[in-house]
Amino acid sequence: MRSPYPCLFILASLLACGPGGSNTDASTGGSTSTSASTSSPATTEPTGEPTTNPSEPGTTSTASATGTATGTATGTATTTGEPGSTSTSTSEPGSTSASSTGGTVLGQCESDKDCKLQDDCCTCTGVPSDENPVPCGLDCKQSKCSELGIDAAVCRLGVCETERLQCDQTKVACDALPPICPEGQLPTITPACWTGKCVPAEYCDVVPDCGFCPQGHLCVQNIDLGPTQPTCEPIPPGCSDDPDCACAGDLVCKDPYKFCSEQKGPVIHCECPNC
Repeated sequence: MRSPYPCLFILASLLACGPGGSNTDASTGGSTSTSASTSSPATTEPTGEPTTNPSEPGTTSTASATGTATGTATGTATTTGEPGSTSTSTSEPGSTSASSTGGTVLGQCESDKDCKLQDDCCTCTGVPSDENPVPCGLDCKQSKCSELGIDAAVCRLGVCETERLQCDQTKVACDALPPICPEGQLPTITPACWTGKCVPAEYCDVVPDCGFCPQGHLCVQNIDLGPTQPTCEPIPPGCSDDPDCACAGDLVCKDPYKFCSEQKGPVIHCECPNC
């Protein structure tokens, strides 16, 4: 028999299914949704609380709204994050670095106390305090430093060298003649007169010209209205074998000789415009 209320029957069926199109499961008494849904990755708000990374013992990471920071027990810290955030890094304990910036040199030494003499029958030179070079093995009555009259090592431009001996012949005021020295050596002075000794030019405080500077050294000459003698300086750490003013100028050109000019070879002139 045809129902006199077909519309009411259809409405009752729709209400039984519900708005999500759910049908009642007779075996469980629950409902099963037939509608489709789109899944999205879960988002976790940063809490700032430290969490332990199980893959790296002793490593702690902390999440924040600007980035992620990781650190280890050895003292290394790295911070990364959004543009504009600051990154800070500290080196491993015991690590060292060498640099040359703004007139400051970090190389073998920072002060004289970082250096000592290597003195045996063959050699007299400056070395870092923590080094122990093997002696040359020869037997002698007098060591090389004692023969030269050198008592201490010094730090020059970040390099350990010996103290300098006086060789400025322009200061001699006595009537005696200088000793005749072998090639590459110069006579030392007291400073009023000659000592009668000759030493390799690398040990002298000044030299007559840049040709006396040994390999691996930079010849520096102060230029003013009067006569001057050049000095042989160690090449600063980080500079090339032929240093330019950009690398060595601030280190070797001291006030009032502040104007640096490069010459042919490992030679730098430090000029004083007002001297």
